[in-house]
Amino acid sequence: MQEYVPHYRVPLFKRMVELAESEGIDLKVVAGTPQRKQATRRDAGRFHPHIQMRQTEFGLLGRRVTFRDAGWSTRGAALVIVEQARRNLDVYFDLLIRPSRVAVWGHGSDYIQSAGRLETWLLTTITNRAAWFFGYTPTSVNAVVAKGFPPQRTTVLWNTTDTSALRGNLNQVTESEKASFRGESTGMAVFVGALDKSKRLDFLVAAAARIAARRPGFRLTICGDGPESDQVRELERQYDWLQVRPAVTGRSLAVALSSADAIAMPGRVGLIAVDSLVSSVPIVTVDWAYHAPEYEYLDSTNSVSSANTVEDYADALENTIYHALSNERLRSGATASAELFTIEGMARRFMAGIRAALSGTR
Repeated sequence: MQEYVPHYRVPLFKRMVELAESEGIDLKVVAGTPQRKQATRRDAGRFHPHIQMRQTEFGLLGRRVTFRDAGWSTRGAALVIVEQARRNLDVYFDLLIRPSRVAVWGHGSDYIQSAGRLETWLLTTITNRAAWFFGYTPTSVNAVVAKGFPPQRTTVLWNTTDTSALRGNLNQVTESEKASFRGESTGMAVFVGALDKSKRLDFLVAAAARIAARRPGFRLTICGDGPESDQVRELERQYDWLQVRPAVTGRSLAVALSSADAIAMPGRVGLIAVDSLVSSVPIVTVDWAYHAPEYEYLDSTNSVSSANTVEDYADALENTIYHALSNERLRSGATASAELFTIEGMARRFMAGIRAALSGTR
């Protein structure tokens, strides 16, 4: 069950359905449509779920809360896999009535925000009552095991996007496309992601302004949509070195990555880490507490993590873009790190966990 299916999940779910069918498992994807702030991201995929879910979103004590209703369609399921999220009220009912049929998948812990005692307790309770946990990364699994979840009922997914499709698109990008994207810039950083508070866009633009003052040919291109789109567009009108484009996927993502000297992500780093490794374009980020689990895919051989100040970040980003030897070393490191991440591998790991969970719930 998903609140909605973002574009980067479509290949995973399609492949899982194929694998399940070949193994005699009836796997159904249940999903709704993006609500409110999620809708502003404009990242919903072209995917028709097997079951369309009704859902209602509302605010409660300053938090986003959702109630999903899939009708009777999931009542007879041997296993229902839900997101590891406190906001989905229906999950509490499922875990109360029949916890042995509920599995959760997700981050494992509160990586991307500070959580109070009650929030931490709720997340732990949701997870520990479940039949199985599918963690995005090894750190995700370690986090729930540390809170008492049985390690023998976990699966590490190695969360990824469709790297095969990305590689294909990267191979087709032409020099003229890159030249058009770069314009007259002598050094280019790109940001790719949702335009929201977690990405620290004000921090990014402040650092970029420092570089632009020292490097007249520098350009920052921000690719994305989200709640802060209007603010970012206003900044674009102020700075001639800043360009803002809509969210990029498929071929347009490949063009953006191929044209860049570095990926600038001073805020939350998640699946963009995979895009960085596959495209061999180094991420420059900061040492920060709120990265998503996929941040662990990065290290000093394939990325740069500066101190958490605008000045230090500007220096690190500038050096990565304009120091050719450093840039080439990081690109080589990214290429070497990318082989693990495929949709095929993630789908097969997911299905192996589903089989194990089913054998334990019968």
